[in-house]
Amino acid sequence: MTGIARRRELALIHAAKKDLALTDDSYRAILQRLCGVASAAELDARGRQAVLDHFRTLGWNPGRHKAPKRAGARPLDDDPTSKKLRALWIALWNLGEVRNPEEAALAAFVRRQTGVDALQFLSPDRASKAIEALKSWCLRVDFAPDPDEDPIITMRALLRAQWARLAAFDAIDVHGAIGLDSWIHNNTAPRQPTIEHCTLDQLHRLSNELGAWVRRAAARAAKRRAFWERRRRADNGVGA
Repeated sequence: MTGIARRRELALIHAAKKDLALTDDSYRAILQRLCGVASAAELDARGRQAVLDHFRTLGWNPGRHKAPKRAGARPLDDDPTSKKLRALWIALWNLGEVRNPEEAALAAFVRRQTGVDALQFLSPDRASKAIEALKSWCLRVDFAPDPDEDPIITMRALLRAQWARLAAFDAIDVHGAIGLDSWIHNNTAPRQPTIEHCTLDQLHRLSNELGAWVRRAAARAAKRRAFWERRRRADNGVGA
């Protein structure tokens, strides 16, 4: 019975992904954020329930199979420009810069940049403005997407930027024996000797794993900064 329940829940998860028009990156981001996994197959019973509950909060109705249409709701745009915006947004989330990886947060960012509240209504000029704003943000944290838009090259650059962020947050020993390629070798199946040997799917999974690590490191760094800021203010108060 457990196996039957698992198959049914996995089928529902994949149906919800389709009904909610989630991109692969957005879907993986949700799994990583909620349960720390890159694939629904890795979820346990509690994780599957958590993911299904989250999809319900997004408006998915398993009883009707299709998510109910809300007044004024628009389908997600799936053209190359929108995919590019989402890919940059997810990259920034995996760099610890974006707090919310989901479509609503990206739409809010695009609205602030362009005044347009839905990706599918962006003119080419406004879409370019939003993309360039995200690219500039990426460059500020030392991540440079491939100018020729080669996804393999871009993902390699993202992993290297994530590794540098971990070093900046003192989450890894930059003078130790374990470098990025060693970490990749220990976290790929089949094992790959270097980043240059990884497939695109492997790079996406590794980026999600590093993203969770980066976000934890960023949170710890923020707590340390807050602690020392409180100490500084207290010391200034005593000395006043």
